[in-house]
Amino acid sequence: MRLRAVIVSVVLASSVFACADIFGFKDLELPDGGADALDDFVLDVTPDAPASDGATDCSQRTVNDAVGIYVSINGADTSNCGTRNAPCMTIQTGINQAKLLGRSIVYVARGTYVESIDLANGVTLEGGWDTASTTWIPVCDTTKVSAVKITMPSTTNVAVTANGVTAGMRYVTVLGKASAAPSESVYGIFATGGALTLDTIAVSVNAGGDGDAGAPGSMGAQGGTDCDAGDAAAGVQPGNVGVGAGAGSFAPTGYTPQSGGAGAADGSVGTPGPCTLTTPCATVCYTCTELCTEALSGCGGHPGGGGGGGEGGGSSFAVYGWNANIQILGGAFASGAGGSGGNGGAGGSGGPGGSGSVANAGCLSLCNDAGCASVGDTTPQVGATGGAGAAGGQGGGGSGGSSYTIYNGGDAGTITLVDSPTLTFGDAGAGGSVSGAPGAAASQGP
Repeated sequence: MRLRAVIVSVVLASSVFACADIFGFKDLELPDGGADALDDFVLDVTPDAPASDGATDCSQRTVNDAVGIYVSINGADTSNCGTRNAPCMTIQTGINQAKLLGRSIVYVARGTYVESIDLANGVTLEGGWDTASTTWIPVCDTTKVSAVKITMPSTTNVAVTANGVTAGMRYVTVLGKASAAPSESVYGIFATGGALTLDTIAVSVNAGGDGDAGAPGSMGAQGGTDCDAGDAAAGVQPGNVGVGAGAGSFAPTGYTPQSGGAGAADGSVGTPGPCTLTTPCATVCYTCTELCTEALSGCGGHPGGGGGGGEGGGSSFAVYGWNANIQILGGAFASGAGGSGGNGGAGGSGGPGGSGSVANAGCLSLCNDAGCASVGDTTPQVGATGGAGAAGGQGGGGSGGSSYTIYNGGDAGTITLVDSPTLTFGDAGAGGSVSGAPGAAASQGP
């Protein structure tokens, strides 16, 4: 997969320049495969980024029991967890305890936390800590950001949610799950309304799910019997192709892919089979012609059903916001490729022609000579099988998914980038055949 990296710098007011001078983030190292490779995600960051207590020297960072809740993978989720002596085990429990007790920081010790979390108003999530019994030691080497990993569970498509809150995250890595379900979009951080500060963090999510192909059309019905004679030609005009999907849509609830339209079952019908006499009638005049007198031919087969429309592909977002005020201080953010739209299902094959029938009938002579008459007894007449119907139309293709490092829709949100965060995005998903719209890809949108 082809990835594109964009380094973004935003010129802000003098107060923001002070922040840009303090916060440091450099030497990002993504694994082979870019945002689609989640293993061995390594980050190099400068060791002198400011701590929660304002220390500019990483080694001077300290925790504060008066404002903090503690989380460790070796802790336990209990009703009174969150102290140094009894840390909580999951980040979400730590956030809930901070909200309950009116604390402003959740300190998280080194480890991988497989959970989807909801941030709380007034609470900052801070990683970059090691523990030795009740002593919390700041991580000051190149693993400061990657020491704490929040990994999206396989059962959800969002790692971190911030719904209408003022909250923050620093010194953590957010990772997507290994693969998305068909048409599923994935979000590293999903923010609606409120204000969110992302301070020296890393986010990397995989590709959106490819859309499923449309179901094939059903076979056409078999032709009946007792049709007037024809030439048993198969239907040649297939059904009309379904309409390809337009571009997917963005909303407060996320991205919605579009499916293609179904193909039509309006192909042409096969023609009836011919009718023949097994034994010609004898006549006494030279200009008489023997004919089949019954409607015995097999009728033409019906056209096949139209194929189903292809499903749209899912999108990939490192950060998705809607009317949210998001400030990003350094860090690295990577989205995966957009999922490909599913191809429209093939039209169903035309139905077979109906079988003819056999009947005895008197010979009929059509004579130009006056007084000419048929001679001979009845003789069998046989109707042949009709022609097959034409195939149904192929379904339209689904829309391709998009890849945005940061997307913030609506009409009231802002994105502020400080200290040149690294923004990487994947390829846009291709639209499915027939005529599905492709997705979009950019570091920022819309």
